[in-house]
Amino acid sequence: MREKGIIPPKPVEERPPSPPPTTSGPAIENMTDEEIDTLLEEDLDSDPILVKLRQDRFDELKSQQQLKNQFHYGSVYEISKPDYQHHVTNESLNTTVIVHMYHDSILSCQKINESMNELAQCYPSIKFVKILASRAVEHYPMKNLPTLLIYHHGDLQHNLVGLISMPEVMEGVIGLEKVLTRVNALQLDKRVQTPREYNTNDIDDDDEIVSTRHKSIFTRNEKKNSKNDSDSDDD
Repeated sequence: MREKGIIPPKPVEERPPSPPPTTSGPAIENMTDEEIDTLLEEDLDSDPILVKLRQDRFDELKSQQQLKNQFHYGSVYEISKPDYQHHVTNESLNTTVIVHMYHDSILSCQKINESMNELAQCYPSIKFVKILASRAVEHYPMKNLPTLLIYHHGDLQHNLVGLISMPEVMEGVIGLEKVLTRVNALQLDKRVQTPREYNTNDIDDDDEIVSTRHKSIFTRNEKKNSKNDSDSDDD
């Protein structure tokens, strides 16, 4: 009947398309991150290649999260005495905290504050803090400024008191970095970028930055400034 055209021809049965051939390792490597993530949501227990891929991805994400958590400072924090326990003592349980006790009128304090702003960007896993000396300790002697306090493991590890203990800071970022490296407050392998001064000065890491003559000049100037400040405070 169909041959004579009396009834319409029998409809052709549609078959679903054949599944694509199973891909192997190289094809997976060419997949996008989205495609891999979708694939990793499936049951992979039967495919050792995908099981390993899932573990590698997990390790990668974990590493990225650790880096994100580690590098979250990057600036200098101005604090007052009520903040000290939280921002310094407690925070030093997780990382090194460098505290600068300063006074605005002292040149070496100004230099350290400027240098800290850049070092904080170079060492974002280290916390840099500054506090006016008068806010930290009542009647703190001006002759003891600048003062650097290094905290770690919840306790004070090092203290540098007065310019005489760290004359290199007058040379800027490089000088302050040398001081902090010397007391193990900074480690070069944690530096994520190089201070700009290294691009403009031909200074070798092993060279002495400050000459004996400069040290003497800086010390005399600081003593003079401290005496003047003390006299003005007495008035």
